[in-house]
Amino acid sequence: MEVILAKSAGFCFGVHRAVDTVYERTDKENVYTYGPIIH
Repeated sequence: MEVILAKSAGFCFGVHRAVDTVYERTDKENVYTYGPIIH
């Protein structure tokens, strides 16, 4: 079996958007969630 690793990897657009939104909001107010931001 040959394993090929991608040259780049990371989060999808939705995850980047969710995390960026949380960071933007935490500058102004406390943020609480009912569960993890991403899964």
